[in-house]
Amino acid sequence: MRIAIVLPWSFRFDRTRPRSIETVIRTLNAHSRFRDRITVIADSGAEDHGDMAVWTVDGSGGRWRRTRRVIDHLRADPPDLLELHQHIPTARRIAGALHPVPAILYRHNPTRSKFGPLEGLRQSWIQKPFRARIFVSAVNATDHARRFPHLAPDTYAVPNPIDPEPWWHRADDKEPLIAFTGAASPEKGFAELCAALADLLPRHPTWRADILALRWRKHAVWSEARIRPLAGLGDRVRIRRDQPVSVVQETLKQAAIAVVPSVYEEPFGLAAVEAHAAGAAVVSSGRGGLREASGDCAVYVDPVTGPGLAEGIERLIRDPAGRAELASRGQDYVVRVHSPAVRADQLDAIRTSALTRAPTDGLRGAS
Repeated sequence: MRIAIVLPWSFRFDRTRPRSIETVIRTLNAHSRFRDRITVIADSGAEDHGDMAVWTVDGSGGRWRRTRRVIDHLRADPPDLLELHQHIPTARRIAGALHPVPAILYRHNPTRSKFGPLEGLRQSWIQKPFRARIFVSAVNATDHARRFPHLAPDTYAVPNPIDPEPWWHRADDKEPLIAFTGAASPEKGFAELCAALADLLPRHPTWRADILALRWRKHAVWSEARIRPLAGLGDRVRIRRDQPVSVVQETLKQAAIAVVPSVYEEPFGLAAVEAHAAGAAVVSSGRGGLREASGDCAVYVDPVTGPGLAEGIERLIRDPAGRAELASRGQDYVVRVHSPAVRADQLDAIRTSALTRAPTDGLRGAS
């Protein structure tokens, strides 16, 4: 089966500076039985595609013109299956233009539509071109099926995997370091994190923090105000913006504690899984798919407040043995539960069935 994976506009599929969607695609398809017949379609400009087949498209002129170029390319040599990621209007346009090539919609965010019969009819029309829709966590897939039960038979969950090898470090060989790896944005709990560190670190002078902040420019003025209370801690708080994945890996390998304080419903929580794989003890909000990401291997803080996060982190600082045990369990959990080989088999089964099967009843969810 020849598969074309189409990334959203502005995604470059760059191995050195991947977005989370790109990381998931690369990890899954490295273990797919269709690996040698998969082509990823992404915007030009990547420094390193790795060893996957990639066709680069000119993304200039906006999403509409970029999509036109993708359609023209696919029409010249149609694949057996389309896997269209994230942006539904673009996915509909490509799927419609390539009909009757089967198309799968792959969603990396939860459904935001409201309940109701009119919305159900609208979603039926919007999602008509897709033989299946895949979500990155069971909580998102279940919510979508609950909102639109008539779409449930072809709704699946393939939780995000991780290849633990590049991240692995001994859980009992860590520095007194607290790490945050994520967007410097309100929904990621960045303000609450900064407040927690300003409260906590003066009481624990041997500990420091490393903040790897993504997409800093988008909320630059807001973010600068959030980190101002940390200025008095000097070099005990290091803030680095938009670092490559290699720096994220090395930081988490060093960190004894990683904090994932999202205040919104996370689609899954890849940052938590990466921290577990690196042997860090995780403090998490547990929002959305974060509990699916960590199981019973995290300290959960909800509601997310500066004092609440500080208390959760301090529990781990004051209990080195418990911290190491929690980190070790988390590491075992991601190896066992979030295996890329298992997730790739689930995805390949959905791809195969999308070519031939008739619709059946029930939600297909992978745990």
